[in-house]
Order: sequence, then C-alpha cells, then structure tokens
Amino acid sequence: MAKRPAYSNLTKAIKEGKFIFTGELEPQKMFDLSSVIHSA
Repeated sequence: MAKRPAYSNLTKAIKEGKFIFTGELEPQKMFDLSSVIHSA
C-alpha cells in the first residue's frame, strides 16, 4: 500500500505514533455565541 501524505498535523502525529490529547469546547447556554467563537 502506498503511503499518502498527512492531511493535518493531527493525522501526521497519529501516523508517527505520538501520544495525542484532544479536547472539546462546549459553550455556555446563551444565545449570542460570538464571544465563544472569538475566544476559541
């Protein structure tokens, strides 16, 4: 099987066998999400 180039730094790190730590953002319950999007 031919190796394809990594599409992202995450894919590259996974293929190199590195330990990966990911997180998830969950906004507070509100209607205006512009501050959450801006701070992300």
